[in-house]
Amino acid sequence: MPERIHDSEDPRVEAYKATKDHTVLARHGAFIAEGRLVVEMLLSGGSIYRARSVLVGEASFRAMEVTLTEAESTGVEVYIADQTVLDSIAGFPLHRGCLAVGERGPELGISQVLGALGEGRTVFPILEGLANHDNVGSIVRSAAAFGARAIIRSPRCCDPLYRKAIRVSMGHVLRLPVGVADEWPGDLQRLRDRGVKLIALVADERARTISSVVRSMQEVDAPIGVMIGTEGDGLSEEAIGLADELLHISIAPDVDSLNAGVAAAIAMQRLNE
Repeated sequence: MPERIHDSEDPRVEAYKATKDHTVLARHGAFIAEGRLVVEMLLSGGSIYRARSVLVGEASFRAMEVTLTEAESTGVEVYIADQTVLDSIAGFPLHRGCLAVGERGPELGISQVLGALGEGRTVFPILEGLANHDNVGSIVRSAAAFGARAIIRSPRCCDPLYRKAIRVSMGHVLRLPVGVADEWPGDLQRLRDRGVKLIALVADERARTISSVVRSMQEVDAPIGVMIGTEGDGLSEEAIGLADELLHISIAPDVDSLNAGVAAAIAMQRLNE
């Protein structure tokens, strides 16, 4: 049976008091999932992570009762609290009324991501230095929509298990393996050695149009990695130098650039044609 929480200082929900402090959660090998949809994805068989516990309000418990009962049977602790107690625990108004603590597990390396990519064609993102959690979450969601089997990020890229990134991804980051290329950019060469085609999204005259690159990639029966850099600095010259193709998305001349998440979505969709 779910356990009732009456006091925000209850030690059973101590982890939830770090909801706004991502670094504390990460040090304890945990992350926070927020909202019914995301928490249900964490509790489902499709998640690559496991839940430690769930904290819900009355309304969320009633809406998710079947899912939460099944989760309890697998050892997940389920706690219920009134709205005022929930808000006090989280440290902000918890309008979604549903949180879960997930187990991060060991970080995936490039070899494990290569295993997840497998053989044959799949278009997937490679993120260099992205610091905006909204962009990361958006790219993960698009990657899932276009059939990516995995995602790679550089060591300086922000954590996709940050609460906001998970929420923006609509929970898909819980289903897609995300590996860290610790030896950056050397690991990009390892990908090429394994047959992965690398496409760099850039905004300069060296690049080919998206239609031209799509045509050149039509017969490729191998993973295709779309490298995306920050909106300010873009990709590093080292990463660009390892690309098989440079791709530019044409936009109106009086517009400076596209949002990184939007550009990634356009490139992945076109390359899936």
